[in-house]
Order: sequence, then structure tokens, then C-alpha cells
Amino acid sequence: MVGIDFDTSHFPEDASASGFDNIGQALGSSPLLVELYLSAAETITNRMFFLGDQPAAIRWRFEPETGDSDRNRVRYDKHNVIVNGGKNRVDDDGRVMHHDSWDRKINARDFQLPTEGTYKIRVRAASRIPQRDRVVDYAIKALGEKRDQEIERNPQRRQSIERNYTGQIDHFKTSRHYDYGPGRIKIVTHLGGQPTTVAEFDVDSLDITNEGNESRRELPKVFEFPVQMNTENAGITLHYAYQVPRELENFTLQSKDDFPRPEVWVDWFEIEGPIYPSWPPPSHSRWLPSELPTDKGKRRELAVGLLKKFLPRAFRRKVSENEVGDYLKLYDAAIASYPDDSNNPDRFVESLKAPLAAALVSPHFLFLAEPTETDPQGNVVSSKLSDFEIASRLSYFLWSSMPDDQLFQAAAIGTLSGQAVRLQQVDRMLKDPKAANFTENYASQWLGIREVGSNPPVEDLFRDYDPHVEESIVRQTLAYFSDVLHNDRDILTLVDSDHELLNERLGRYYELPKIEGDYFRRVKLAPNATRGGLLTHASILTVTSNGTRTSPVKRGTWILKTLLASDPGLPVANVGEIAPKVPGIDKATVRDRLE
Repeated sequence: MVGIDFDTSHFPEDASASGFDNIGQALGSSPLLVELYLSAAETITNRMFFLGDQPAAIRWRFEPETGDSDRNRVRYDKHNVIVNGGKNRVDDDGRVMHHDSWDRKINARDFQLPTEGTYKIRVRAASRIPQRDRVVDYAIKALGEKRDQEIERNPQRRQSIERNYTGQIDHFKTSRHYDYGPGRIKIVTHLGGQPTTVAEFDVDSLDITNEGNESRRELPKVFEFPVQMNTENAGITLHYAYQVPRELENFTLQSKDDFPRPEVWVDWFEIEGPIYPSWPPPSHSRWLPSELPTDKGKRRELAVGLLKKFLPRAFRRKVSENEVGDYLKLYDAAIASYPDDSNNPDRFVESLKAPLAAALVSPHFLFLAEPTETDPQGNVVSSKLSDFEIASRLSYFLWSSMPDDQLFQAAAIGTLSGQAVRLQQVDRMLKDPKAANFTENYASQWLGIREVGSNPPVEDLFRDYDPHVEESIVRQTLAYFSDVLHNDRDILTLVDSDHELLNERLGRYYELPKIEGDYFRRVKLAPNATRGGLLTHASILTVTSNGTRTSPVKRGTWILKTLLASDPGLPVANVGEIAPKVPGIDKATVRDRLE
């Protein structure tokens, strides 16, 4: 509403009902929430207004090859910044990352930015991707030497050692682990000692040079991400984020420095900001003129005008003169506390913050109104929604945000009560980029995929499963839902289709060739494929399993509750369990046991 990005990650999660966290009857408040609301209102109003000239921007570029310890400091303005390239080798005036260990991170630390605001972090990097032949050749050489040494020590075990060697080489020849994709980087900022992940991304490029059959080298590319920074002691760390599942029998081999794996070459990384598209920024210019009046009376008139614009937006409805007057009293009390220099522009702006912060903690701002009326029998019943209440429900359902100008205008003239106008508005809203929030919030809760990661598959049993796969299977399901929604596909596409949406990581996971890039695209399935539809999505299969094996009971319950809206209820009491060690079925699947 005011153009300020505010991090709410420290707020407690909302209570849920029927799988959704936006059901009014399930939501409540607490002393902790009230304190957080007050703190948030003060923080936001303190960041709204800007007096004076635009702060000077900084642009600090860090060259990781300059040092490999915390003793290496580089001068930036008044700061001696630690720039540590870690124990990563230097190559072509950059550092090459290929492991994620404590001494292989690249970072710049121990600096303070001059101004709070939005900054941009950029990284110039490239991937170097070894082909499988390199992996196999390395394994043959290293494991062959180990085999020969073992046979020399234990010649009587030669046959067993040879068999084990052959099995290990077959692993490197056939395992999907070594169909490598591009390297990955995770950027983490540290403010006041608190780490925050800014982004994790593939270091990919469409410009590729081949070095024979040895490797695929992608040309350098600059990756850019916005980040909110303040003036606390700060740092930026680059982590190597590509994970090759560690086979226990090959752990020593895989952990060697020269074991072929995707490498990330980092030329430099930098921070620039604060970034302001205009000055004063919209959070200021939307409410105040560039030149403030000097007359005390004119300033009060300006405060009245600001409140008449701000309160209807905050409360998402028309406000009365009395309501404006109540909040104006807070301004009057604040400005009166500066009797000697009340004409000071800083004092004027500080006084405005009092009524604005009060509005941001008002129930009219924090909650959606649930209008009621009393029937002839004296019972309290729900009443018809006003046009402004309809506007709020549409916007928070589809956008997870407040109404925009078009919705406010339609509500003001009373046309949202009409079905035709509502349908027009819904069509418009679904085409807006903010509709991505509907997919993120509604689909993830309806399908239950927010639970992905709470009970992950056991690593020893499912070695292909890694954090990038986990992230990708959730994004796949959301992308699939969004594709059905925005392209108006048949509703049955949710359960059966001739296509799938995949990115490169899932393409490797499912052994589908020629899928490059971390974005999701439609992939036509073979005529006899059974992978189409949500029921075969790894995200759904994961949340309906228990980490070690599938569960037909959980999956049946999910289908009944999620797709058929038929809750089977709680399990029947005292049924007992299937005996775990009955001869003949002790190793059977759950399905076989139930049948």
C-alpha cells in the first residue's frame, strides 16, 4: 500500500482450518502478534518519507581471487572489507567452486552500508560441466589402483574384489547422478549476524563451448538479485549448491578435490545501492508534495488531505469525517510536543507517523470485516457484503494483497455487486502478475504440498532425492496448476494429460533428454506414458508417503479429501495393526498386506 517491502518471516504462522490458513474462524490474535503489528507499523512509517537529497549510491565489486583467508582485507570507501575466496583454486582471474564445505565458501564480510534500502547483488559466473566419460575414466583409474592394492594384500579374495570393482564401475556408468546439469550457487546475506538466503540458482547460459568429450563450458553470465539491506554489520557469502548424492561405498572417491563434478567459476560479485527508481521514492511522493509548506496551518491542511487519502486505502472502504478527525488528533498531539520548532520539516514528518502507524494497527486494517445483522428473532446472522467488502475478498483471495485502483473505483460506484462486473474483474485479476500468489497460496494448501520436506524420503533408500529435486517437485505442481488455470484447460487435465511440465533437474531425474534450464516448460509424453496428471507428481507422492515407503491408505485419503471432497473421517478405533512378522507377508508391500 505504501510501497515499502517489509519482511514478515519472523511473524508466527497463521492457524489453519481444513488445510487453509485464511479461514477467518480459525484466525486469532495474541499479545505477541500485537507487539509485532506495532513494531511493523513503526518500521514501515519510519521508512515511508525522505527529506533532502537522494543518498549517494555505492557499488562495491569484490574479486575473490585476491585472498583466501580472513586476513585479506580490501579498502572500499571507509571500510576494510574481508574478501575471502576460500580454499578454491584460482583460474582465469576467478575462483572455481566445486564443494560446499566451510573452507570453500566465497565471501565478503565485516562492512556497513551507508544507507538502508533496496540493493542489488550481482554475480558474474559460469559453469563447467564434466561429461560422464570423464567421471567413468576417473573412477576406472582411481578404483583400479585401489583394486590392485587390495588384491596384492589379499590374493585369496581376488574374485570378490573384482566383483566389487565391476559393480562400482557400473554405478558410475549408469547412475543418473552423473548426468550433470549446470552448477548452482546459493547467495546468503548476513545482517547483524543473522543469515538470510537471497537466492539459489543454476549458473546456466545458452552460450556453450565444448571441449571435446571432456566437459561443457558455459560462457560467463551476470546474475542479479534485489535484496533489502540495512546499516548493521553485513556480509555476503556464496555457497556451492550443486549436490551429488554421496554413495557410501564411493564416499572417499567422490570427496576428492579432482573428482569430476560441476564446477562454478566466479569472476566477481558486487553490491550496488540503495536503488531508487525515482526521487523522492513512491512511498513519499504518493502522499506528500516535493516541497513542504512552511506555514503551520498549511501543514495541518496537508495532514488532513493525507489522512483522507491514506485511511480509505488502509481500511479498504470509505471513511467518515469523524474517523479522519480522530486520527488527526494524533497528529495534533504529536506536533504540539515540539512547541519551539514545530515548523521544522523533520518534526512535521515525524508527527505524521503517529496517525499513520495507528491506522496500520487498527482492526479495520488488519482484519476483513464480517458484517452481521440481527434477524426478527434476535439472532445474529451474516449480512450482505458491501461492494468494498467484495473488492477486498476478491483481491485477498486472488492476489493476497489489497484492492487496486480499478477495484476501488468499481466499489465506489457500486458495480461490484453485479455478477457480470465481478466476472470481468476476476478475468482481469487472473491476468495480473499478482495472481501468482493465488497459485502459490491456494494450490499449495489445497493439494497439501506445503508439507513437502517435512518428512523427506530417507537418503539411504532414495539417493536421487536432493534439495534441488525437492524444490523442483513443488514448483512443478504449482506450474502445472497455473498452466491449467491460465490456459483454461479441461478440469480433467488435473488428473490425466498427455503432457508434463518439467525443468532440467526433473528431466535428469526422469531420464528425459534435451531439457535444459531451470524454468518449467511443456513436454509431450509418449502415447503409452502414465505420468500425466497430478496423481503422479512427485510432490503428491511424497506427501502421501512416510519417508521410507508408499502408503495406499494415505493416498486414498488424499484423493477422497482433496479431489472428491469426501472426508473419510478418523480411522475406526481398535482395529489393530497388521502383524509385522507373519511368514509369507512380512516382506510384502502395504498394498499386498491390505489385499
